[in-house]
Amino acid sequence: MNRTTERRWGRPASSDPAAQDGAAFAASTESYHGRGRTASRSRMLFAADGRPGGVLVQRPGGAELVKKTSAKKHQLRKPSAWALDEGVLREAEAGGATVVRVEDRDTGREFVASLSALREHGFPVRRGFGEQRGLELGFWRIEDPRQRSLFAEVSA
Repeated sequence: MNRTTERRWGRPASSDPAAQDGAAFAASTESYHGRGRTASRSRMLFAADGRPGGVLVQRPGGAELVKKTSAKKHQLRKPSAWALDEGVLREAEAGGATVVRVEDRDTGREFVASLSALREHGFPVRRGFGEQRGLELGFWRIEDPRQRSLFAEVSA
């Protein structure tokens, strides 16, 4: 990985995932991540090629892997599915994540699935972007935050 890539993707100086252990996580910033506004801690996870693979979000109720992406560019077409980097999934599992949340920047919809469903029903994806694991859309629960705000207005 060259310096331009490090600067562009905000990759830590050490590209060794093992070097990004609990000490790096403890140094991560506390932030708010919606859905109840509970304080949480988050840490960026990187794919093998150095690109951001998602964020491991630790909340009092558990941890989840959150990936913000564009369905137009990154959702698989055949079969219709989302695919995530295997290394990122392993790192998220090691960090205690039990849920994967893919947030579509195009529509605002959120696709939610358990890591166990991804392991049980997922399939390997090898399309030139490293080892990935795909899960067809039928296994994801689709949430639309805009609908939540509509229901909040009606009940108020």
